[in-house]
Amino acid sequence: MKKSLFTIFLLLTGFCASAKSPALRFSAELDWGYAAQVYSSKIFVYYPNSINYRVNDIQRGPTFFNNAYCNLGAGIDFLDYFSLHLKAGFQGVDRDFIITPFQAQLRFFTNGYGKNGHFFMAEGGAALRKLNFDDRCFLAAFGAGYRYCLYRRCCLDICASAQLINCSPQPYDKVEGYIPRKQIVASDVTYVLLSLGLGISF
Repeated sequence: MKKSLFTIFLLLTGFCASAKSPALRFSAELDWGYAAQVYSSKIFVYYPNSINYRVNDIQRGPTFFNNAYCNLGAGIDFLDYFSLHLKAGFQGVDRDFIITPFQAQLRFFTNGYGKNGHFFMAEGGAALRKLNFDDRCFLAAFGAGYRYCLYRRCCLDICASAQLINCSPQPYDKVEGYIPRKQIVASDVTYVLLSLGLGISF
């Protein structure tokens, strides 16, 4: 087994060394932009203190809420056409609902990551809300954009994407406020957001 792993390592090393351009490099990126919430599905089932029966609160349909986001990421560019970054930052989702996402983002550049051209991206991960993971928030997004190389390794990225966010927040009752976790039977909330943003990579 060790011999096989060593052979694979030697093959990968030889491939990287024989590439016409650098096969692996480190990079960082700062991105920010606008994200519009366009759909939400909210399912809450809980027992309030003021009454003895169960409350079923289900709301589904198109919505509209303005949000913004900002992320800082770092990772590697490899095989001339791909990049893999780990990102973290802040993002608005809904009213009084701000998350801290931690995501992995994979991008494919049609002309290579060091040239002007289009790219496609996919990302996913988890997020904290109020610095805890009680809401069990998960994210996924797909998008496309264009990279414009400014100077050497400094590039400007323009990206549009569709994002799906699923979480389990505490339901809010108009009489009692936020319902304690022990009284919640079900909490399933899904948001769909459309985003447009800019990024500076270096």
